[in-house]
Amino acid sequence: MPKVNYTRMLAEEYDRLYKNCEVDMRHFDEIDRLVDQIIDNRSRYEDVADSLGIPWYFIAVVHNME
Repeated sequence: MPKVNYTRMLAEEYDRLYKNCEVDMRHFDEIDRLVDQIIDNRSRYEDVADSLGIPWYFIAVVHNME
């Protein structure tokens, strides 16, 4: 996989996308269940994250993308 060149322009784009993100209320229940599941498994994510030196929530997000 190619390496991402994390430039100021890319950081600004990510910031803009994050600030303009909206939850589609039709999916709120699904999102709420997913958040509960992530919180329930936080200690597992922390164990993995600590061993890799990265934030636990990154592990949670990647795990839930699969």
